[in-house]
Amino acid sequence: MLQKFQEENAGITIINESLFGDDFLIKLQTDFASGNPPDVFGLFPGSVRDILIQRYQIADLTDVLKKDVKWYQSFYPNMWRYVTFNGRIYGVPLETIVECLFVNKDIFERYSLKVPQTFDELINVSKILKSKGIIPIAFNAQPEGTYIYQNIIVSIGTKHDVENPLKSGAIFITLHKST
Repeated sequence: MLQKFQEENAGITIINESLFGDDFLIKLQTDFASGNPPDVFGLFPGSVRDILIQRYQIADLTDVLKKDVKWYQSFYPNMWRYVTFNGRIYGVPLETIVECLFVNKDIFERYSLKVPQTFDELINVSKILKSKGIIPIAFNAQPEGTYIYQNIIVSIGTKHDVENPLKSGAIFITLHKST
């Protein structure tokens, strides 16, 4: 896509410096601190983004986005909250990432435990499993590990399920068994 864009727009040069994980955040912060910020970049909501906004280093896109009403309204309304800070829009919500908690049904059956439906139930079940010498929750904090799970979910859910994970406030994904 970049090559095609540059062929069609001879006066514009795009430097692709794609990175991910901690390397990306370190480089991004270094680039901003050294006065060499990227023109366009992707970033998840939260600490680094909020600091850059508070330092006026990320453009306020609110007026520009709301001028193109048709394009603005083409996004799910609740997605704007992820790119909004203090009532102003600082990004375009182009990606949704799915995070899931998988349950080992065999362990739950072995100890006659009910799969938790609330946070309090999750805490209680975790305490019970821990008392039995079982690590109740394991999570790979490295971005590469979570990408594996995201791709699994994308591959087993339908396009609709993956793009619309919430239904009436409850999380659902239709799983399809391959034959």
